Amino acid sequence: MARDACEDVLFGLHYTPEELGANVNADGEVVEADVQQLRRVEPGEADPWTTPGGGFEPHAAAQALAVRAAAAKTRAEVTGIVGEARDSVPADARIKAPDTGQPDELREYLTRAWKALPEESEAKAPAEERGEVVEGEIVETSPEAEAQAAEQELRAAAAKVGLDNLDAEFEQSYGLPIAQAGAEQLRQMTSLLTGTAA
Repeated sequence: MARDACEDVLFGLHYTPEELGANVNADGEVVEADVQQLRRVEPGEADPWTTPGGGFEPHAAAQALAVRAAAAKTRAEVTGIVGEARDSVPADARIKAPDTGQPDELREYLTRAWKALPEESEAKAPAEERGEVVEGEIVETSPEAEAQAAEQELRAAAAKVGLDNLDAEFEQSYGLPIAQAGAEQLRQMTSLLTGTAA
């Protein structure tokens, strides 16, 4: 390039036909000019001058993170992968993007993967609110069964905090024995013992 641009500085020294890729004989004369006309590569058309696969080798660690991000179900998962990428791969690490199959930077792909997932509040919404059909069985619970389950929770909480006289404490507080109490009263006492009372 300098030989063309600065001919006067280089005393008229030019490129030889051989340097420009021409076939020459032993005397240096051009035998057959093997020149191809350049043309623009149209969008979507493969560039014949690039090497197969886009001419790059994906960064192995970055590619593994991209594959994990492609399988992620929540934005929180992708955010965690972004943190890992920040700590373990170069900022310009290139990958074969799982969504397009084309060369891309890992951070660009992670941004797209994150945006493609639903927001956390939308993901946590009950299936009925998202318009999904849910199959299930409706189970009726009797007040007795509810009270029995609440009593088991209360006794487990009392054992955990070391309350040995639960029955006496409950009767003194609520004016009736545990066996006659409803599920609501039992849960109320459980929340007092576990410190979750409002």
